[in-house]
Amino acid sequence: MATDNAKDNRDNQQLNQNTATTNMSIDIQKALDIISDVPLFKRTKQDIHETLTRIDNKLIKIGVFGTFSAGKSSLINALLGEHILVSSPNPTTAATTEISYGDESYITLKSQSQLLDEINAVVEYQDISFSTIEDFINSDLEKLKSHLNKNQLAFVHAVEKHYNLYVSMLENGEKHAINQQELKKWSAEDEYATFVKTVHIALMHDWLKGKIIVDSLGLHSNNQGIQ
Repeated sequence: MATDNAKDNRDNQQLNQNTATTNMSIDIQKALDIISDVPLFKRTKQDIHETLTRIDNKLIKIGVFGTFSAGKSSLINALLGEHILVSSPNPTTAATTEISYGDESYITLKSQSQLLDEINAVVEYQDISFSTIEDFINSDLEKLKSHLNKNQLAFVHAVEKHYNLYVSMLENGEKHAINQQELKKWSAEDEYATFVKTVHIALMHDWLKGKIIVDSLGLHSNNQGIQ
């Protein structure tokens, strides 16, 4: 009898938790519907929508945190049992990596406003600010480069060299499918990783079902302040 009561209690607790989660999702979705036409906070609304999707799909997001080059990628590779993640040597161009169950990997590009913010973070100590990325590219970059460190130079070179490629990709949306051979290119090579917000890696590992592992940006990386 005691065992049956304990099981009933667990079932009731799970039911109450599921009901609370469902109600919360409905409330958040209603709020999103109300502000859907407001031309502000586009990135925030998208992030909230993605969170709701994870809640509805009962996905658990597991973040791996640490300072830059602290071995987060190596730890995740060890958990995966294979060398999947390639660490970027440059905190200025590093992108977040998410790993989940599936067979379709892709990247999410930075928005132009995010890229512009990062450009201005690089040059702020020179008392310079740009209104558009085109203004930055058309400025005296050689003079600017003389005041930058190695990591910042890699970032500026990438924008200078591949901005047109980035813009042409954005015309087809922020998300683009990639294959296994392209992971290093978009996650660790400065001239391409500069434009990437998140690398989404899909692997057919059963233990990844229902989970998303996040190799987060380290402290002092590009999202923590351009070095």
